[in-house]
Amino acid sequence: LRVRISSKNMTICQVEVANQKVIKRLKDILTELAKAKENLLNFAIATEKSLRNKLSKAVETSHSLKDEVTQLKADNTMWRGKTEASTRELRLSDDRVQNL
Repeated sequence: LRVRISSKNMTICQVEVANQKVIKRLKDILTELAKAKENLLNFAIATEKSLRNKLSKAVETSHSLKDEVTQLKADNTMWRGKTEASTRELRLSDDRVQNL
């Protein structure tokens, strides 16, 4: 926006025309800035919605994984108990076989 107006060599009509060109250029720049601002806001809103959805899915997945870990711990405890019981039975069976 480098427009120099030297009114020394211009008539009043020429100065007015030059001023109108500057005003038009300023309006065009303002319009472009408003459009850019609108685009930026729309992008920010879309990004925030996307992030909220992804965060919601991540939290849901986290809860699901937590439930799975809890279930696996319970299964592990159950299988450990069954293993200990089977080991005891195996020892008793070995003792019986040796006593025969």
